[in-house]
Amino acid sequence: MTCVKHDNCITVVNGSNTEIKQLFSIFSYRKIKSAWQQLLVPEGEYLYTLNRFFAWYYFKAKNPDAYLKSLQTRHFNKLINTI
Repeated sequence: MTCVKHDNCITVVNGSNTEIKQLFSIFSYRKIKSAWQQLLVPEGEYLYTLNRFFAWYYFKAKNPDAYLKSLQTRHFNKLINTI
């Protein structure tokens, strides 16, 4: 499942490659990447394989594992700093 947040709307996609590619024709790359970082990356181990694939395939991360760890650390630091 993929979620893309657009204004006050969240689009949920089953996760087929065709549906995800359609998202890129509807929403900007930046909007999709932002939604991915905010909604899916924080799920950690639960969506790790999916997020690793997204990082590599859609967002061109050269080292998906390190990239995800960096994004997750950044997310958790934001949570801690808001307390």
